[in-house]
Amino acid sequence: MGQTAEIVARRYGITREAQDAYALQSQQRMARAQADGLFADEIVPMTTRYAVEDKASGEKQVLDGVVDRDDCNRPD
Repeated sequence: MGQTAEIVARRYGITREAQDAYALQSQQRMARAQADGLFADEIVPMTTRYAVEDKASGEKQVLDGVVDRDDCNRPD
């Protein structure tokens, strides 16, 4: 992703700093929209199974869960 940002900066004259600021703003908007429930009618919850490993003990568990939002936002 870092290389893409540098290519965009050269090709379109958009600084890396401007891209980073836009990306942060986008993540903050997404977090706010999720908190306000703006996507609730557009996301279909899905049941899934996933593995979790305890880093201290190395113990692994398989858990069932529901995915109903994007948990990968980075608003800060």
